[in-house]
Amino acid sequence: MDGLDNVLSTLGVAFDAAIARDEEVAASDLAISLRQDRDLRDRLLRDGPWKLVLGDARSALVEVVGADFVGAGPMLVPLGRAVAVRAPEGVGARPSPATLRELLRGLARAKKAVVVSDGGREWSGCAALCGRDYLALEARGGEVLVPLHVIAWLRLGGAADAAW
Repeated sequence: MDGLDNVLSTLGVAFDAAIARDEEVAASDLAISLRQDRDLRDRLLRDGPWKLVLGDARSALVEVVGADFVGAGPMLVPLGRAVAVRAPEGVGARPSPATLRELLRGLARAKKAVVVSDGGREWSGCAALCGRDYLALEARGGEVLVPLHVIAWLRLGGAADAAW
């Protein structure tokens, strides 16, 4: 009978270990699943600090995350174009309920100087009007209309403020 007890005891231990492994895997899968359901805005707000990085390797600490944009220093970047790397130090970003269009309309009302890029070209001027799907700039060569969906980034200040 001792042999049977040993076999049953060994099977019980193996069974308990298998259940514990399954529970650990299930917990890990749940944690991964919950992280996968989070969007970029949520990650930028909860897991900071982050640095916003542009294609030319310029970067600045993410300060604000709006409904559809990221703000870092003088830069505004549509959320769908924002690339962020974890910052070694700094404070996390603050949330804003504002949209990029709302900010652009405020800049236009104040006639603020901006530089706008589609990722390849840049336009400088004073924000004049933000329509439903475009930003109008008053530039030296005349009015420039920039579709909102092509904006890769916008820098507050004119071309002379390009030190960022």
